[in-house]
Amino acid sequence: TEAPAVEVFSAPGCGYCARAKARLAALGVPFTDVDVSAGAALRADMERRAGGRTSVPQIFIAGEHVGGCDELMAMDADGSLRERLAAAGVSVRAAPATGAEPGAEDAPATIPEALLPRDGILNGGEADPGSASASAEALGAALQRAMLALSDRVLAAGGSRVRYRRIAAEPAFHAYLDLARALRGLPPEALPRDRDARLAFWANLYNALVIHAMAVLGAPDGPEGRAAFYGGETGAAYEVAGFRLSLDDIEHGILRGSPPEDPRAFDPEDPRLPLALPRASFDPRIHFVLNCGARSCPPIKVLEEGNAGEALGLAMEAFCEDAVEVDTAARRVRLSKLFLWYGSDFGEGEQGVLRYLARSGAKGRALAALRELLEDGSGPVAVEYAEYDWGRNDS
Repeated sequence: TEAPAVEVFSAPGCGYCARAKARLAALGVPFTDVDVSAGAALRADMERRAGGRTSVPQIFIAGEHVGGCDELMAMDADGSLRERLAAAGVSVRAAPATGAEPGAEDAPATIPEALLPRDGILNGGEADPGSASASAEALGAALQRAMLALSDRVLAAGGSRVRYRRIAAEPAFHAYLDLARALRGLPPEALPRDRDARLAFWANLYNALVIHAMAVLGAPDGPEGRAAFYGGETGAAYEVAGFRLSLDDIEHGILRGSPPEDPRAFDPEDPRLPLALPRASFDPRIHFVLNCGARSCPPIKVLEEGNAGEALGLAMEAFCEDAVEVDTAARRVRLSKLFLWYGSDFGEGEQGVLRYLARSGAKGRALAALRELLEDGSGPVAVEYAEYDWGRNDS
């Protein structure tokens, strides 16, 4: 069967996917959108055809791989995109004029009082009876899917920014709130018990709460603002099964297993400590699914009990495509500061972090180069860290 003229392999909630598709649409280019989060077979087909790349988007013209969002934009800028499309029999309209994107008007700056935190939580209020009857696992996955769908509707600047304040004006946001409110009525014994199910539930909940809080409260500024935001002082918290949980509580208290050296971990007497995943079986790849800090997005955006291990692996590969740079000649590796802040989660000291990355089995050119560097026996490898961009991605 002849391949469509233009194919875009993408995933929900991926800003770079949205940016690439928005550019194609602006040029009047019809394309087939393949959602790789719908199944492992679609992701495997994309990886095979894209020469092993696992991040999204991956774009094909007349069956030939052209790359991701950055490559598409570069081709558009130098004129080669139009040439490739013309050769494939696809006509392109004149470059659109710059200006406001259709439907990109800002929502009112004032957030309705009913959406603001109540008693220090964002999911106060009465829950819909239908949502209240769902299982914890179903609620966690539904929350994340609903928030990703909302995010897609309010992406700005061709997908590189999110108009968080517009989320609160979307009718679908109120359906999301019903799901979030239902978390309060869960009995503690209804929370997931299997390790993978617990990991998926809490990771999905963390990601959904981040977007919900930014939509209502705005993105935090500066170290003190971030500490207050993630620590729940601003009201960026949910009540789950009778427990108030901030973003720090979910990440450090639960998902990281409350490491005793971290002041954000639960105290031994904290009644929430039983929620924590076992520290002994902690998987540091969880860092790569909580925040998509790389320019490439992992192709699984919602964790489920059955895909948790695969999702962690794909997220690590996507993150390391941008977060690990290897200078073979200088025997130097440049890493994201995430590996500095949470280095002890990956290994003992900088060399332990490098060994973890090299032995992880994750795919990618940077990690392959790192393996060769560590195995050539030519001496030590220096480590430096890239500046972390705390810039807001709202618009």
